[in-house]
Amino acid sequence: MVRRRVPLVTLALFACGLAAGGLWWWAVLRLLLVPAETGPVEGRWPPAAGG
Repeated sequence: MVRRRVPLVTLALFACGLAAGGLWWWAVLRLLLVPAETGPVEGRWPPAAGG
């Protein structure tokens, strides 16, 4: 049986991708569930809607 090792760079990129995806979903859910408590950036939805 051949055991292949995953390169450290691949693991680091995978971990960064999971972290970025988790933060994105957290922001989306926060915007949908608690829109009154969003910050100035999150509160601009939809973008450029009526100035």
